Amino acid sequence: MKEKLNVNKISMIIVKLFFLYTIIIAFFYYSQRDMMYFPTKEEYNLSEYNLDDFKKFTVITNDNLEISGLYKAPFDDKPIIIFFHGNTGHAGYRENKIRDFVNKGYGVLLAEYRGYGPNQGKPSEKNLYEDARAYLNKLASENIVIYGQSLGTGIAVQMATEYKAKALILETPFDSALNVAKERYFFIAFLNYLMHDKYENDKKISTISIPKLFILAGKDEVVGIKGGKRLADIADNNKKVIIIEDAAHNIADKFDVPNKIISFINDL
Repeated sequence: MKEKLNVNKISMIIVKLFFLYTIIIAFFYYSQRDMMYFPTKEEYNLSEYNLDDFKKFTVITNDNLEISGLYKAPFDDKPIIIFFHGNTGHAGYRENKIRDFVNKGYGVLLAEYRGYGPNQGKPSEKNLYEDARAYLNKLASENIVIYGQSLGTGIAVQMATEYKAKALILETPFDSALNVAKERYFFIAFLNYLMHDKYENDKKISTISIPKLFILAGKDEVVGIKGGKRLADIADNNKKVIIIEDAAHNIADKFDVPNKIISFINDL
């Protein structure tokens, strides 16, 4: 009798644990984009972000959504750097990353996504690719450098497979968002089937033959450095890899990164 009670008790515990695990998986499945994208939604004041010299750059996406980024034209025949930012905030917060490029005469397009800043819509991998295509189609130039930071590296890699450019710059990249999620949420089974936005850079990077610059942070606490190293290893030999050992994920620009990028572009 006692053994039967123990078996029943164990069975009940297993059922409850399974029910709890199912709730966790369901929460992840339906909330994952809220866990991936953290936009600041506001009509940003350009003076507040030291971007008075930029103009609104408005495009219409293929799915008929009007969105706007910020654009500063280049001097002479300098290339245009198209900057795809990470998953938090909005483009205005990235002024410190692009100011040195503007001062050197490069054009800069701060590509803003749907759901970020003043833009309507909801971000997703598919939708952010559509946004990026709209900006590139309107620029209609091959004298461009595609620059992605953090989540933006996923967009930059995809665009480099579709459009002609002088170079691709990836700051604190990952091999795939799926692999990042597997490390962070190792307790969730079947992530490959549950995850919507995988940003599989590792499946695309070997097809990109233009010069590539990888900027990796040795103390990257967000995506880690292993995925970025693996991505650089997969890429062909037309590349340069810079590892900033003391840098964390979001402060790589404080280690003379803009000047390193300018040197890389000047050597193209």
